[in-house]
This record gives sequence, C-alpha cells and structure tokens, in this order.
Amino acid sequence: MTAVAATAVMGFSMTSVAAAQATTGSLTIWSSGPTNYVYFNQINKNSSGTSAVTFSGVWGGATPVQWAVAKAELRDEFGFICNGPQNFSSSSDGVASTSCLDFRGEASKGTVWGWNGATWIQHTTNTVWWDPNNPNRAASVENPEWPVNAAGQTYGNSALADPSNSPDLMTATATNGARGYLLKTDMDSATANDLFAGGASPATIQEWIDTVGSVDRSIPVYATDGTTVLGEYLIPAVNQETAIPTLE
Repeated sequence: MTAVAATAVMGFSMTSVAAAQATTGSLTIWSSGPTNYVYFNQINKNSSGTSAVTFSGVWGGATPVQWAVAKAELRDEFGFICNGPQNFSSSSDGVASTSCLDFRGEASKGTVWGWNGATWIQHTTNTVWWDPNNPNRAASVENPEWPVNAAGQTYGNSALADPSNSPDLMTATATNGARGYLLKTDMDSATANDLFAGGASPATIQEWIDTVGSVDRSIPVYATDGTTVLGEYLIPAVNQETAIPTLE
C-alpha cells in the first residue's frame, strides 16, 4: 500500500463544490485481487459548518469485479460527530461520501471497502485534522491500552487506533448533544461491517442495501457503563451510484 500526494496522481484534487476551504489527505493506492483501488479524504469548511469527505475509486478503469464503497466520518477531539451515508458504486468514476455539516467538526476520517471477486478488503483513511497543530487533538497510538468498565468493556476514542484495535465502546456525540459511547457491535451491524468482515457476497450486500441500508437508522449512545442510554446516533441511508464531488 503506497501513499502519495493527492495532486500527484491522475490529477486528482477533490474539492467539494460548497467548500470555501479544504484540507486534503494523501491519496493511497491499494490492490484487491485484479483491481487496484485509490482512496483519500478531506475536511471542508464554509459558512455553514465543517464536513468530512471520503473518496474510493478504481485505478486504471473498471473491471467486472469492481465494487467501491466509501463512508465519511466527521469527528472532533472527543470522537464521532456524524457519519456520511455509506455509498456504493461499480462505476469507474468511483464514489464519495460526505458527512453532515457541523461547526464542531475538526477531523475527517473514513472507511473504504473494495470487492476483489472473492472477499471484501477494508481500509481506513488517515485522519485529516483541520488544524494539525490543534493542542487538544490526541495522537494516534499503535496499540492503545483502553480503560475498562465494570462490565469488562473497553472504551475510548476509536480515531486513535487501527480498526482491529477499536474499543468496545467508541466515543461519540449524540444527536441531542450528549457525549457518550457507541457499541462497536452496534456500529458494525448498522453499517454492514459485520457482513463485510464475514466475506458476504455482493448479492448479500445488495440485499442488505435494499432492506436495512435503504433507510436512516439510529443506534444508542451510552454512558461508560455500556447500558445507560444518553441519546441516539444517526446512521444515514445508503446511496448507490452516487455522484462524486468535483474531481479536477
């Protein structure tokens, strides 16, 4: 997997149409079977707020097995603020996901998947901070030692670790403004990550898109005990073959 400057490959420079200012992360090329994919993300600011954008696409033209998936995540120093819709495409143009607009947003992070004809390959983008010198932002740790609640569940900010090391309870802000935690298992189920990880076929994923994924859904935001509900976190409905932001 190779990271390169976004402007140096294929002339990609992703800028949302509504963005007054944007900070873009590096473009990464990765292989999944016979298909090479690219992904990158950015954070945008304008007079209406801040949004995260994650792009996933194929490198070198579409193949019969190509499926690209992108999900953007807007975060602040504490954790999740909102997700963009999980967008799917088999187009050679790729697909992008854009989160909500929220003035609290300080960082963009995304998840991308690619189908290689046999299984799904998942990657997370680098975290792009609007202000990389923000003194309140926490640094990533390769193997963080998460605190543990009385029920034996780990908890913390999942932006600080690789997905394989995510805590059981991930920091997030509910739609009512409450600060709390999402169960990783709830997020995995609500975004079909459990199906992706289990190697589900495109037909199975398509069935999930047409049923569960076709509507907005909410998952609980808990206190650190993992049982007291403080609010809800919105997972937007899936989009398929969604138009991507401007690529120059």
